[in-house]
Amino acid sequence: MSSNSAPEKAVIAALAAALPFWRAHPRAKTLAVAFSGGLDSTVLLHALAQLETFNIEAIHVQHCLHPDSASWATHCIEVAKQLGVRATHLTVKVKNVGNGIEDAARRARYQAIAAHTGPNVLLLTAHHLADQAETVLMKLLSGAGPRGVAGMQALTERREFLLARPLLGITKAQIVAYAKHYGLRWIEDPGNQSLQFRRNQIRQLMPQIAAIYPDAQLTLSKYAELAGSDRRLLETQARQALARCQSLDPAVLRLAFLHAEPAFLQSWILRAWLAQMRVHSPALVNASMALANGAAEYGEVKTTTRSAVDGKPNSASDAVRRYDNCLYYSVEDDIEVATARIATTRWFAHSPLALGKLGTLEFDASSAEISESIWIVSQRRGGERIQLPARQHHGKPHRHALKDILQQLRVPPWQRNRLIILQFPDTDEVGCVVGVCASARFQDWLVKHSTRLVHNN
Repeated sequence: MSSNSAPEKAVIAALAAALPFWRAHPRAKTLAVAFSGGLDSTVLLHALAQLETFNIEAIHVQHCLHPDSASWATHCIEVAKQLGVRATHLTVKVKNVGNGIEDAARRARYQAIAAHTGPNVLLLTAHHLADQAETVLMKLLSGAGPRGVAGMQALTERREFLLARPLLGITKAQIVAYAKHYGLRWIEDPGNQSLQFRRNQIRQLMPQIAAIYPDAQLTLSKYAELAGSDRRLLETQARQALARCQSLDPAVLRLAFLHAEPAFLQSWILRAWLAQMRVHSPALVNASMALANGAAEYGEVKTTTRSAVDGKPNSASDAVRRYDNCLYYSVEDDIEVATARIATTRWFAHSPLALGKLGTLEFDASSAEISESIWIVSQRRGGERIQLPARQHHGKPHRHALKDILQQLRVPPWQRNRLIILQFPDTDEVGCVVGVCASARFQDWLVKHSTRLVHNN
């Protein structure tokens, strides 16, 4: 914790110490401050403006939860202008989906900021020592493990942006002293005193705790540091174990290897696996753990974790499925892709075939015979058969049920009905299942014409 001897200098010193390291991060292309207009963020923005060596953006998110929210937005824009800082005003609609209005407002705020900035921004928030102590105490009382009671991190690499908290070692008294020293004006949000919010209830108790344990805030902060050390150790062990559990495809996790690891480490391995995919969702980790430990050979869990864009709901979701004693991760960027169907089409191969959400088909070489070839393109309907190369029955060519081939190749069930089939127009014979297998006749045709079929998706 910074010294109280010059409290107005402690804030500047904390920023000056942290920023050079954070700005060296390859994703820190721009710098922004989450600016509510309250005391803490006003001090943060003012102090940062004293050190600014490249452009700062102050982002104010209007939640529309208070009658004065519009005037608060005006105040924030004026303060930023006075400091010579570019200001952005975002408006969100907060919808409580069951975890409380505070959680809903935070999610809406971060989603709006992410949609505005993109992933390569260093976003600073004004959380301080008292906020950290409150967070740790809340996590302890809720039964959280090392990950939770480690509290807020000074720098968190989120998929949406880099989140930095430079004032975690600064006391509220130092922040107040800074504001008074510079004669700052700020907004007093009455919601910060409302006892309907659990954090405010905990905040009301802190003076009583401090009367018994005067160094309670600092002690809780140090406890968070110790928990953070335990967390980093577990994360390191999990990353090492993950290398043993993944298949050649990093999006596939082998359950036999996962279950061979110590039970206490398995959820950390799952978290490390999803983090590798840039997914940080406790709900998806827990659901995936249940899927991994379940008796069913097949199952799936999904969570929509991606931001809304321009105020419109985003159907993108992260999905984890279990099949063939493995977990499969996939991104479903659009629900239409997962359910996309194409009509049976005659394809004249002189030009690529557009398949809508499923991409395009084309041959990677050009000749008169290739350009003049015609194919029937459709999606799998069921019942198809294919004659694979070097597959015979009693010395004669044999056609296998495509269903059996897909099972032998361990093609996951959720992918099978989306497969694209290419057929010869003269016999309707299956020439290939795009990206999976080719018939003997189609393979010979490709070799003869020195080409290959390319699926761009």
